[in-house]
Amino acid sequence: MRTKILIIGGCLLILSSFLVLYAGYSPRVGPVGNGQISMFVWIGFASQLIGGICFVLTGVLTVKQKK
Repeated sequence: MRTKILIIGGCLLILSSFLVLYAGYSPRVGPVGNGQISMFVWIGFASQLIGGICFVLTGVLTVKQKK
C-alpha cells in the first residue's frame, strides 16, 4: 500500500510541478511588473520535479525489492 502511495504521490508532484511552471508563465491582465519573479518559478518547478522523481523511484525500487 505504501508503494502505491509513493508512486501516485510522485506522479502528482511531477504533474503539479508542470502546472506551477505553466501558471508562472501564463499571461495575466494588469501592469507589466505584476508577475512573479522568474527565479522563484524555476526553484518551485525544480524542487517539485526532483521530489516527484525521487518518490516514484523509491516506490518502484520498493516494489522490485519485495519481489
